[in-house]
Amino acid sequence: MQTNINTIYYRRKSKISSIIRTKLNDYNHWKRLGLSIVIK
Repeated sequence: MQTNINTIYYRRKSKISSIIRTKLNDYNHWKRLGLSIVIK
């Protein structure tokens, strides 16, 4: 039972971290885009 809870928690945690990672990638992408626009 305990292991089941742990796997669910781990899966949820990994899903959240992957969402955060994609958000960060988007942020870095837009930041780079903004910088390139400013440089132009």
